[in-house]
Amino acid sequence: MYYIWNFNEQKVKNENEESKKEREMELVELLLVFFHTSLSTYIYIYIYIYIYMKFIRFFI
Repeated sequence: MYYIWNFNEQKVKNENEESKKEREMELVELLLVFFHTSLSTYIYIYIYIYIYMKFIRFFI
């Protein structure tokens, strides 16, 4: 009886650790996606402003 109980506890512990790892991976993926989108928007804005300034020079 004790052996079965101990085995079940160990199983639950392993499942908890696995779910924790999965959650950490999901968090990392979310952060990566967020940073990627924010970085790309900043880059697009920078490129847009750069092109805009170049064209403004030509027109003035």
